[in-house]
Amino acid sequence: MGHEVLVGVDVGTTSIKALSVTPEGEILSLASRETPWRHLGPLADADPRELASVVTSLVQTWAQARMP
Repeated sequence: MGHEVLVGVDVGTTSIKALSVTPEGEILSLASRETPWRHLGPLADADPRELASVVTSLVQTWAQARMP
């Protein structure tokens, strides 16, 4: 049986961070990437698909690092 792992994701204005911890609070991994903004003249927004892609990439990065 595997060990329980909790995952947290923070989508912020400057970066997107993903963290995995044990139920006891031990940090197993932490990764971050720059938030992908689209600049449209004086305005900026983020494409939800790009945000999801960054989150998926972060989770895959530390999940693969945890594989034996």
